[in-house]
Amino acid sequence: MSLNRAQREKISEFCSVTGGTDKIASDYLKRFNWSLEQAVDSFFLNPPANISVVPPVDQSKLNALFAKYQDPGDNSIISAEGIGMFCEDLAVDPLDVVTLVISWHFKAETMGVFTRKEFLDGMTRLGCDSIDKLKAKLYDLRSELLEEGKFRDIYIYVFSYAKEPNQKYLTFELASELWKLLLSDRFRHLELWLSFMQEHNKNAVNKDLWAMLLDFSRSINETFSNYDADGAWPVLIDDFVDYARKRLPA
Repeated sequence: MSLNRAQREKISEFCSVTGGTDKIASDYLKRFNWSLEQAVDSFFLNPPANISVVPPVDQSKLNALFAKYQDPGDNSIISAEGIGMFCEDLAVDPLDVVTLVISWHFKAETMGVFTRKEFLDGMTRLGCDSIDKLKAKLYDLRSELLEEGKFRDIYIYVFSYAKEPNQKYLTFELASELWKLLLSDRFRHLELWLSFMQEHNKNAVNKDLWAMLLDFSRSINETFSNYDADGAWPVLIDDFVDYARKRLPA
């Protein structure tokens, strides 16, 4: 049976508050005749098995927190200055990689901007309605980078998040800084790669190359002896391997 607009909105709000899936939201809402308040209360009192329940948040506190950082000229967003204040309150450098994890949880679409919906929904999904609560989660957020599947999701997200709207590429300069943030501890040949790119392809980085580099960094050994030149790697990767082999210590 197809859902009407009001029902779809309740499913979305249920998921935002609880962190549950659309299916879980639909099941609970149907059980309580589409009463959002009753469905949410029941979820927290009797959560499904094998699901981590996000604690409920105080929406008035969240709205006040958003207001603290909102752009003075546009109360629908937090712009770069407000994000800087947000990071300062968290005692986190804006260039700390954990800020990318937070942005991923917020489902932020544009670097340097949080919309009201992104901020409120993201904090709700994290179960945080204060800076202190988010501070307490920073260790867990950093730990997510150690989970291979989650790291890949964050890495792929960062490409779309960081590029200019309506562009299909990252500038090499921005891609280089992001690679240093994300891959410094994961890709032993990162400095060689950046030197190669600086010399051969410093104009732009597309999404395929961005994704392929992560796969390459995970599969290659220290001496490139397991590199398959007949594999499905882009020509640029082939050229990099030739470049790097000539520069490895004898």
